[in-house]
Amino acid sequence: MASGKVHDIINLIVGGFLSGVVFISLNSFLGGIFFLLGWLFATFIFGPDTDLMPKKRAGIFRIFLYPYSWIFKHRGASHHILFGTLTRVIYLIVMGGLLVSIINSFFYPELSLANYGKALISFFWNYNLDLPLYKGLTWFYIGVFLADASHVFVDHFSTYLKRSS
Repeated sequence: MASGKVHDIINLIVGGFLSGVVFISLNSFLGGIFFLLGWLFATFIFGPDTDLMPKKRAGIFRIFLYPYSWIFKHRGASHHILFGTLTRVIYLIVMGGLLVSIINSFFYPELSLANYGKALISFFWNYNLDLPLYKGLTWFYIGVFLADASHVFVDHFSTYLKRSS
């Protein structure tokens, strides 16, 4: 398995190249920026290796990432090519609900978990790629997904090379 620094370097090179491809092929500044932001988010803050230990560079948000490292075993669901990114998105949605519950209890009683759930359902039910918010979030997710896929590919390739030696 590759080290964290190797993952970062490879992801930066591949991500830079793919971001350029997205910018040029889409001719969309919004799509390219959100793709790049998603790629960098998955590479530096919340990627497949978050299950080992949340990265220091996540800053104050690291506290929200620790439970992920307790729930998921390394190279388990977090490293699955199709479900790894989805597990992290679902985790963020659940943590958002937890944060809403805390805010509701202590600071802002009008904010409720029921309203959070309704807002999520409405958000996904009304998904419309013609709207800039949805288009940006779609490209963000694609960036996260492809950065995760790059990470998993590097892990498998480096493991293959080590076993072949």
